[in-house]
Amino acid sequence: MPSPPEPELPECPVCLQPYSYEETIPRVLSCGHTACEACLSNLPRPFPDTARCPACTQLVRFAPNGAPSSLPKNIDLLRLCRGDAPDRDGGARSSSTSCDRASGRFPPFVPKTWSDELFAAWKGWVLPPGAVSLEDPEGGAGEKAAGDGRVVFSYDGDGDDDELKLSWSVVGLRFRGHADSKVCAFPVASGVSTKIRGRSGFMYSYLAWIMNCLNEMEDSVRKELSLMLRVCSDRFIRVCGAEYGLWGDVETGVLYMVGGTNPGGIWDVLADLRSGFSNEDSCLNGFTTIAMDICETLTGLNAKGVTAGLLGIRCISTDSFGHAYIDLCKILTMGREVFAKVGEFISGKGVNNNNALGIIFRELLENDLFMSPEILFEVLKREGALLDNTGATFPVSCHADVWALGCIMIRLLLGEVFPGETFDMYAEEGADDSSWYMKWLENVAALLEARSIPTFLRRTILQSLKLDPVSRPNITQLWKCIRDLLYNKLGTEMEEINSNGDFHCLILGKLCESAKKISETSIDDIQHEEGDSEVDGWGRELIGDNLADSFLEEKVKCKELQAHRDCITGLALGGGFLFSSSFDKTVQVWSLQDFTHLHTFKGHEHKVMAIIYIDWEQDCCVTGDSGGGIFMWHVCPPLREEPLKKWYEEMDWRYSGIHSLAYANNGYLYSGGGDKLIKAWSLQDSNLVHSMSGHKAVVSSLVVSNGVLYSGSWDGTVRLWALSDHSALTVLGEDVVGKAPSILCLAAHREILVVAYESGNIKVWRKDVLVKSIQLHQGAVFAVSAEDKWVISGGWDKSISIQELSGEGCFSEIRSLGSIACSSVITALLSWQGKLIAGFGDKSIKVYYSAT
Repeated sequence: MPSPPEPELPECPVCLQPYSYEETIPRVLSCGHTACEACLSNLPRPFPDTARCPACTQLVRFAPNGAPSSLPKNIDLLRLCRGDAPDRDGGARSSSTSCDRASGRFPPFVPKTWSDELFAAWKGWVLPPGAVSLEDPEGGAGEKAAGDGRVVFSYDGDGDDDELKLSWSVVGLRFRGHADSKVCAFPVASGVSTKIRGRSGFMYSYLAWIMNCLNEMEDSVRKELSLMLRVCSDRFIRVCGAEYGLWGDVETGVLYMVGGTNPGGIWDVLADLRSGFSNEDSCLNGFTTIAMDICETLTGLNAKGVTAGLLGIRCISTDSFGHAYIDLCKILTMGREVFAKVGEFISGKGVNNNNALGIIFRELLENDLFMSPEILFEVLKREGALLDNTGATFPVSCHADVWALGCIMIRLLLGEVFPGETFDMYAEEGADDSSWYMKWLENVAALLEARSIPTFLRRTILQSLKLDPVSRPNITQLWKCIRDLLYNKLGTEMEEINSNGDFHCLILGKLCESAKKISETSIDDIQHEEGDSEVDGWGRELIGDNLADSFLEEKVKCKELQAHRDCITGLALGGGFLFSSSFDKTVQVWSLQDFTHLHTFKGHEHKVMAIIYIDWEQDCCVTGDSGGGIFMWHVCPPLREEPLKKWYEEMDWRYSGIHSLAYANNGYLYSGGGDKLIKAWSLQDSNLVHSMSGHKAVVSSLVVSNGVLYSGSWDGTVRLWALSDHSALTVLGEDVVGKAPSILCLAAHREILVVAYESGNIKVWRKDVLVKSIQLHQGAVFAVSAEDKWVISGGWDKSISIQELSGEGCFSEIRSLGSIACSSVITALLSWQGKLIAGFGDKSIKVYYSAT
């Protein structure tokens, strides 16, 4: 007969080593669980003389010296180690089982359409909503855009990025007092204005709206935008005078890429050149300085695999030291202008003859839009024009920037737009397709020769304007030619750029193409028209044809519940019911299936201040009133109006009754009130078992989480109490007692504790360590709900704020998802299975839910 297997010895639940008398001595915690002395010594200590049980995660107290050796030994387990039958401690298993049951995750009632990866990649590029203002600093309202659609923003230049106050103007318009600094904007996406709210009152936050715009972009557009922002922020590429970023116009719902332009332009240099070459050396020095800076900038862009494809005087500015910069936002804006002009010209016509090409070419040059022939042919292709021209076969490369740079040099040397005589270039019938271009090139050569331009510079410029891109010099050669003119070959050699690689052309990219589709619709055009709306069988309003409502209503819907006659004071869930309490001294019962009204509990003689649901020997709803009364209501059908049990705490005229209730599945009901005490009541006989003192003002909120009772008070502190012996563990916020605003409510979920204050501030604690403090409301926060990483709050300012906790390891930041504008003060909040239930001061209850 085989021998029975040897029994397993009891082991530490942390290190999984068998207990012994020497190394792994079992020590008993106050919660009843056991772990070895060595593991207990290594447990994190959030507060002095405390630690969390590794089995049930309850915060328990050590001896005053904090040493695990002061804890009692588990004698029974030590006896088992000598050979007695093992009897494992089942506390850990039961705890984990209960945690598994409680860990059902439900989606938030507002669906997030963008991923955490998208947020992490783009959040650093988002400018704050107050960074840009559309108000004229002179006090009036400026024009929204010029005829060509070019828009620029200017700011006060105080250097404070957090308090950057910008105001917009049209390109070329200078506001007095703000002429030294400007910011250019280019639209990259559009959506419904963040000022528009659906019938539910929900509105995405500024940051969430931008993330949704980015998420809805095509991948190619998003990649191009990312490339643009990285290039613009490269300090070694002189493309702007300030860092670029993304900013949304909340009025029109347009997302812009904005960037600082330099305070000065090259117009002063051009004015000197217009003087008729009275000081030729001075003019050439000004020309060479600007031309070399432009060459260096374009070389840096080409090194990053980017070619502009279009240049113009408008996209060039100078800083206070006289160095020239290129603004990529303005290049994209000019590219949008080119597409518009080409589209207008070929509308109803076919661009299939030499004269038509010449007309388009002349139109662009006269508007300071310098685009090489090969890119012009590509634009005409994309606009649907029928072409039969050998130039259309020329590939687009960085040589396109050489052609545009040659035109910039001519523009600087002439000091004016291309004169009309250079456009006498139309070929005769039957001539070669490129003859009109060659004629124009001859006219330009004659013009430069007449202006006494140095021969070697004139030849280099004319070579850069050749029709075949391969025949043009590269930018490095142009830079050397200009350097020779100024420094007589003294200078540092520039790196040669490989012109045979793959380049991204800004003008032919997706940003210019998508910008054409952005309609700058005003708010008035999409405001919802009041009227009766259809509802479905559940009472939900159906989505109408209105753009703004469709965008928002498909995200969040709302159902209103009416039964109370006064302000709502609390909400509770349990047994398939929703319970609501009110100043009207009643408790209403609602069905969680369709939120219809089922029953009314009556019996309180004072205002009902607190309400909870407990799963005890029988399911009960417990309420407390301002007169000190505690009522237990039986919630199993059939529902009765009379309470199952009731009792009153001793109080006098100085106290304001019960303000908060909590239950911990240990047979005790906890109450907090105006007498500054927390009282533990036995549910068996309704007797007062223990009173916990320490607060200096009304105990406004109680919550149980992770084996700890948390109490919040008007004294501005949160106290932690052990559930095993009701002893005090520690105090949160004690360092600012007497200065901290009153705590009005608490919410807890797993490791997260959220504290809401009368000042409108929210503090988030994780494992009893403060991780974030943020001002969310203008006025007192009366209600807060926490579920997974979501924090939802509401209060005096009649708005519900939806925040998401984010960060690796621990929650390091709070990001706003959106808000709900309400018609009354929010007094109670509850999150349940993807729905948000809110109680209001106007006696109504609303259920918000996702329609997707």
